[in-house]
Amino acid sequence: MKSTNKTQERASRANINYKAKFAGEVLVTPLAFNPTGEEIKQFKKITKEDITIDTPSYKKTLRLYEDGQPVEKEYNVVSLLCSFTPNELLKVKGMYPEEMYVNYELIVSPEYVKGSKSGKYQIIDDHNQNAWIKIKAKQTIHDAVLEAKDSAETNQYDAVHKIDPKTARVACVGEVALYELLFNMSTCDKHDPDKNQELSGFLIAEKPTEVFKAICAGDVSQLNKYLLNFNSIKCEEKEFFVTNGKQNLLGLFMGVSTNRDKNKLYQTVYSPQTEKNISTPSTFRPTSVSRTLNTYKNLGDTRLPKELVDHLMDNKYPWSAEWGCTFKFKEITFDDIAANETSIVSEDEDFDGGFPF
Repeated sequence: MKSTNKTQERASRANINYKAKFAGEVLVTPLAFNPTGEEIKQFKKITKEDITIDTPSYKKTLRLYEDGQPVEKEYNVVSLLCSFTPNELLKVKGMYPEEMYVNYELIVSPEYVKGSKSGKYQIIDDHNQNAWIKIKAKQTIHDAVLEAKDSAETNQYDAVHKIDPKTARVACVGEVALYELLFNMSTCDKHDPDKNQELSGFLIAEKPTEVFKAICAGDVSQLNKYLLNFNSIKCEEKEFFVTNGKQNLLGLFMGVSTNRDKNKLYQTVYSPQTEKNISTPSTFRPTSVSRTLNTYKNLGDTRLPKELVDHLMDNKYPWSAEWGCTFKFKEITFDDIAANETSIVSEDEDFDGGFPF
């Protein structure tokens, strides 16, 4: 008896590894910032009516130290839902679902970023440049930038020399990382005040600090306006985020975490604030040049920012995810976890490596 089409389809599905977890560089398609449960269901093409997905809280509690004492603080999260195609990336057929999904997360807060030891503030301008400067009481940011540029403490290579004092503002927690993400989702040139650019500056709104604080409060409409899935939100700059009618791809770096018993695997994505509240660039563009980092030749070529690679190799701040010490995209299994004695597991038995969807 010949198998029916439905029987063949069921047999094909039975061979698909729906629980596969991956590590390495990967190009993903951005879908939505902080999607609702219903939107997640639509993006993941879940058609069964009896399946419901609750909207995530988009909050994260971090254990920090203030005055030498541990404190727990709750932060809001900007989470970008993305899709990727493992079969296409690994050049196989039917081994994995046609599309799989990950979340790129950033911690955000309306608090201004100030160095606890240096006393310097992190600033950002309309050209997506950022630097650290001291700001005196009642001093304008414009004057503080000019003073920092002329300071004997500042060398010619200091980032402050790229800052436009006319558009500089104090950065809020996560703001620099968010603009870095948006920049790499776009085709905009890196804005240099001394060069002719397609845009005179890149801002998510005319009053960027006010809008960023609104984002921290949960209003991500000013971010979703750049995505094709939200064409109802008008945005002149959307053309920089879309090429030939498709959303620009975004480069991420993925890893796999496990629980203490090492009987569960969780998909994770590296972001600047995955482990520590640091500003490590962690995304790249499809057009980024692949190169060999001389310091880490054994890891192969990569399009990742060098700062990220240095952070991954820093024993002081290890990423609690298995990435196989290779930039090449691949599946990670329990055998890979067991083979790497340096794998770090979460202290939390319920750690799931991200939001539960």
